[in-house]
Amino acid sequence: MEADSAEEAIREVIQYLDNLNITYTLHHHPPVYTVAEAEKFWKNIPGAHCKNLFLRNKKGNRHYLVIALGQRRVDLKKLTRR
Repeated sequence: MEADSAEEAIREVIQYLDNLNITYTLHHHPPVYTVAEAEKFWKNIPGAHCKNLFLRNKKGNRHYLVIALGQRRVDLKKLTRR
């Protein structure tokens, strides 16, 4: 999967799920930068809600995606030591 745009990436993921007969519900919301902002869109959506932290090392040559439950605190200093 190498999408050229966000819309194309969404279409590819939907196609992949459809090909595997995986049931899903797609929800749209505007971009948000905090869990507090996101909560107003989550209130009528059941299930676990997560936050994504895009991180990189000091040199800028390694990148990481940390996914955590929305209300979970992430200790970045402790994470750095791992």
